[in-house]
Amino acid sequence: CGDLRALEAVGRWAARHGASVLATLPLLPAFLDRPYEPSPYRPVSHRFWNEVYLDPTETPEFRRSAFLQRLVRTGRFRRRIASLERRDYVDFRSVARIKRRIVEKMIEEFPRAPGPRQRAFHRFVERTPGLAEYARHRASFEPEPAAGEVYHQFVQWLFDEQLRGVAARLRRRGVVLGLDLPVGTHPRGFDARQDAALYARSVSIGSPPDPGVPRGQDWSLAPLDPERLRRVGYRPITDALRHEFSVAGLVRIDHILGFHRLFWIPAGRPPRDGAYVRSATDELYQVVLAEATRAHAMVVGEDLGTVPPEVRPELRRRGILAMYIAELEWDGPGPARPIPAACVASLNTHDHLPFAGYWAERARVDRPASVGLGFPATSTPMGDAFRTATFRLARSPARLLLVNLEDLGGEERPQNLPGRTGQNFSRRFRLTLATLRRDRRAAKLLSTIDALRRTRYVR
Repeated sequence: CGDLRALEAVGRWAARHGASVLATLPLLPAFLDRPYEPSPYRPVSHRFWNEVYLDPTETPEFRRSAFLQRLVRTGRFRRRIASLERRDYVDFRSVARIKRRIVEKMIEEFPRAPGPRQRAFHRFVERTPGLAEYARHRASFEPEPAAGEVYHQFVQWLFDEQLRGVAARLRRRGVVLGLDLPVGTHPRGFDARQDAALYARSVSIGSPPDPGVPRGQDWSLAPLDPERLRRVGYRPITDALRHEFSVAGLVRIDHILGFHRLFWIPAGRPPRDGAYVRSATDELYQVVLAEATRAHAMVVGEDLGTVPPEVRPELRRRGILAMYIAELEWDGPGPARPIPAACVASLNTHDHLPFAGYWAERARVDRPASVGLGFPATSTPMGDAFRTATFRLARSPARLLLVNLEDLGGEERPQNLPGRTGQNFSRRFRLTLATLRRDRRAAKLLSTIDALRRTRYVR
């Protein structure tokens, strides 16, 4: 399982080759035991962090503990870690349990007498709205709630401290973190329980049937009621944005179509029985832009799927970056849409085939790869096509270009397959940190992209 130390290492490597943004999937908390639902897009809360990505060995408490330093050097511990790392898919439950045992030992050894670390922890608890209630909610699923409350407060402190350190060090190297804000939260999660009066009951968020997914999708996410949300001044949205912007220089808002309308599905009914519910569009955009301005940060709106015609003009008018996904745009039946300046361009996302898989699929069906590339997959090596496609995006007027690590590693399968459960967002990268650092082709690709971006013609 990757952690914040690995995130920083990737950011440092990317910075050496000209990168300015390091984007991730959501880092928000998930249910990692009972229940076990590790999807980053079904978070327990929009206001706290996912402790599974903490590196406990990079904390003062670990460095101070002779017991823990002996523990991680034992043969049994190392064999357990090696066994987990050999698996094709991350076992988040086992990883979370190992890290929790380490953190619980830190709590046991935490000095009772007042000192700098004690004072820092208590300041965090006092200054973090909702932390006590969040910890109580998480602990309510556990056999020993009292101990669980302390753990969840303590681990949030460690994570927040570690993430802020990573973000600050990367900023000094010219790289900002790009975080992702999911469209909803888990119906049994903290946000939906803490603010239950603001949520619509007996419905969930999803998407209607379309040619790509004929049965539609039920995402099992709790929707906020637009009228109730308005009455509290959009507090949950503001809280979520401030949490992300506390460390991020860029936030991607998942399914920004929801600022215009959200598809609600009645409980127990198929998506075809759902309906769109309108949102207070102007007010939601004002909230987002106010928080982005306060944080001196950028906002990206995920505008993929069935997009109402008013969405993209509204994003441009508000100064919010749209998305341009080449595998979608260049593979349509007609001329490819020009790459706009106010967008984040990339070949794909976690929901799409990495480029190697995309290219193999084009070759399998023996068809021209795309309108955008204009040459056949059957006679063009994937590596050549990947570089050509990436450099085309690099020369475009797009504000930002994202390069997927899985494309650098030649992956062929997407991280997420809608409708599949159990293995989404858990497949290990083929490319390890060690191989990434030694990969001259990847380094050359990023350096070439940097040169092209610096000299491109911007309209």
